[in-house]
Amino acid sequence: MDKLIQWWDNHDTREQMILGASGVALVLFLFYAFAVQPVIDWRATEEDRLSRALAESAEVKQLVARIKSVKQTGGVVKANESLAQLINNSLTQNQLVMRGFQPGSKNDARLRLENVAYSSLTQWLYELEYQHGINIEDLSLTPSKFPGRLMVSVRVSN
Repeated sequence: MDKLIQWWDNHDTREQMILGASGVALVLFLFYAFAVQPVIDWRATEEDRLSRALAESAEVKQLVARIKSVKQTGGVVKANESLAQLINNSLTQNQLVMRGFQPGSKNDARLRLENVAYSSLTQWLYELEYQHGINIEDLSLTPSKFPGRLMVSVRVSN
């Protein structure tokens, strides 16, 4: 400590002021870089997550309202189409692309969708079940390599 004091005293007043100001600037920079900036980044991330959650919540509320209205008006509208035609038409209407279709023996089918947005998937499933009377028997969702996208495997029956 004595060496530091002696080193400090060896400098004239002007150099001491420059060193002191530089030290304060360094401390402020380090505080900002290691304390303030991480908090700012964390807050921005959390605001993004919150806005996405609020958007999904609004979509879910809309779907719930639509489900309630369909139940009140009598429910399902059946079409005179085969299960494959109905699925293909509903996928096209929702701008989804099927990557695999495997018909079953009991008027059911298994299909695979890739890189599907969650909101598009829920809209499509809602339409299948409540507008076309198709039962969702099995549903498997896995995250895609693209953020916000899903890999979907679904088994449906008529």
